[in-house]
Amino acid sequence: MNFNMFIHIYKVSKFPFLLLNYDNKLTILRKGLNIQINIRRWKMKRYVVSAVLLFSIAWLSNADVKKEYLCGIAIGFQPYQYVNEKGEPAGIDYDVTKAVFDNAGLKVTFIQEPWDNVLLHLMHNVGKVSMVCGAEMSDERKKYLDFTDSYYSRNIVIFTLKDSAVEKISDLYGQIITGDRHSFIERFLGDSKNKIRIMTTVSKEDSFIKLKDKKVVAVVAPLEVGNFIAKKMGLEVRVLSEKDPGSHVAFAVAKGDKELLDILNNSLSKLIKDGTVIKIMNKYK
Repeated sequence: MNFNMFIHIYKVSKFPFLLLNYDNKLTILRKGLNIQINIRRWKMKRYVVSAVLLFSIAWLSNADVKKEYLCGIAIGFQPYQYVNEKGEPAGIDYDVTKAVFDNAGLKVTFIQEPWDNVLLHLMHNVGKVSMVCGAEMSDERKKYLDFTDSYYSRNIVIFTLKDSAVEKISDLYGQIITGDRHSFIERFLGDSKNKIRIMTTVSKEDSFIKLKDKKVVAVVAPLEVGNFIAKKMGLEVRVLSEKDPGSHVAFAVAKGDKELLDILNNSLSKLIKDGTVIKIMNKYK
């Protein structure tokens, strides 16, 4: 049979709207583009019309899907990155990241795991994360990752128990401590690090629990993180080393991902200038 149909697809906001009438043509309207195709006197079955509709809807919808970015974030790293009482990501780095993506009008989803996991996902480009937030910049990490401009700095120190017999770095030789890979302390220790057993843990909270239980003699951690956790645990600690002049902290992306790097830097620059980043930092003091 002859089957003449008029199909008009309206594009309003994010969603396509369809209006079907019988006539002699197919009209597709999208963002000011009006395409008309004559379908007069088609001898076709209904599945042809269905195919045209599905193709048109897919074409319209596809153009409006925003790319989703996956950001790796650590656990147990208060006040920078941790899990709040609702079981959700929280902290300074979380808030800054949200602000950066909101300002850029983009979507971000957080993948929260132990720090070593999220960092290795990105370094080896396994696709599980697009970036990580709150990463300390170092020459070693720059071999595998690209970094944005820094948005604050942290002092990395060595904590030990207040009543510990450890007084100097050489007292750690042959002992077990906890720490992060490629941190300032590893660089500071130099060849001495080969004389110390450095254990990685799932979180800084876990590190301080091990210190409290005397399973390790020291913990490498940012000064603010160590003080925050020790106070929370009621643990008396002291700082063995305060040599770090300040480790710059930034967003890290996969090596060569200039598109994401530029997006982050452009948005971050605006938030630093308008005082948003400082306001977020002050909220956690």
